[in-house]
Amino acid sequence: MGKIQHFKRSEDSKPFDKLFVSYPPTLNELKFAILTSGNGVGIEVFQFIDPPCKSRDEVFEFTRPGVFHICVTNQNPDELLARVVSRGGRQVGDWMQYSIFGLDGHKGIYTQDPWGNVVEIMSISQERVASSGNALMTAAETFGTKL
Repeated sequence: MGKIQHFKRSEDSKPFDKLFVSYPPTLNELKFAILTSGNGVGIEVFQFIDPPCKSRDEVFEFTRPGVFHICVTNQNPDELLARVVSRGGRQVGDWMQYSIFGLDGHKGIYTQDPWGNVVEIMSISQERVASSGNALMTAAETFGTKL
């Protein structure tokens, strides 16, 4: 944790024999990192190098099963979006303006990394957006529901 691990079967087969036993023997090289939070939730992020990752057929696969996207909070979402794009990612759609929820100056955007994973960037935490009474009321009004 706190470090990206890089494993090459040609240099050391032990991790492949002990840790990566669920993967076929064609897996020869990968990088991975573990992200954890204080409440025990963890996300493992893998980059498969040999064999390499394959690009997705569809540009924005929002209907595929499984995890649709992850979300990060960043005080400078424009800057982070520029970094994503400069490194081969792309912007998906337009900015979501959270001022409609009474959260003036805050916004969010969907992006895709070079491998097609969708990462939402928000300028404010999800807890603050979700706990905003205005957010709930506006969403209800938008979708014609009464709370």
